[in-house]
Amino acid sequence: MFSLFDAHIDGELGPLGNGLLTPRRFRKVVRHSRNCHRCAALYERSIRVLRQLEHRSPWEPAQLELEALTSLNGPGVGAKVSRPSVGTALVGLALAAAVALLVFTPGGGDELAVRGAPTAVPVALRIFCGGRGAPLSELKEGAACTAGQSLAFAVGAAPAFSKVVVLVRGPSTDEASVSATVNAQVGAEEAVALTAALERAGEVEVVAAFAGDELSAAAAARGEKSSGALVLKRIVKVAP
Repeated sequence: MFSLFDAHIDGELGPLGNGLLTPRRFRKVVRHSRNCHRCAALYERSIRVLRQLEHRSPWEPAQLELEALTSLNGPGVGAKVSRPSVGTALVGLALAAAVALLVFTPGGGDELAVRGAPTAVPVALRIFCGGRGAPLSELKEGAACTAGQSLAFAVGAAPAFSKVVVLVRGPSTDEASVSATVNAQVGAEEAVALTAALERAGEVEVVAAFAGDELSAAAAARGEKSSGALVLKRIVKVAP
């Protein structure tokens, strides 16, 4: 827990991103971050997680953030968040989700249906659910997300699988996909710049196709034969 004797705010990043800090602790984190260049960057990444959970946008200030800044700055002075370009916004989403990955440990067991992979799978996909007042958490096999919440994703792979296409589709969400370069190994997964809003109860299918080049990964994600590609699939239930 953060105290006046702590050098930095590392221990508060998880509760901050999940909206679990009390107003008093939140103000301490903000006050420290204003005077610490190292922690200012960590704070910005973590607060984007909370903004994403509340507003599905990493740029609209969270309620806790507004209350804390009003208390520190005085009435009428709230959070000023500049709206970046689309490219910067995507980077912000990835950074925010990456902070969340430091907080939640991966689930055990075989969480993914794997096609074309050896026993020691050299690729990994992690799926997270959050929003609508609930903290961001990793979905275990068989666990459901709730309509109104959103899914987020992280991937890791061996160097031979440097490209990934993540695709989300199904009756509970609008189809969405992203193509990305994989820079993280299995066990140290990094976020991809994709979130999927779950509009209705039902289910969604998440597909992650890994390959050595983007065209092969895209073909595998579409269900086409692609030499050297590995495809992970998972069905996520969406509760009412």
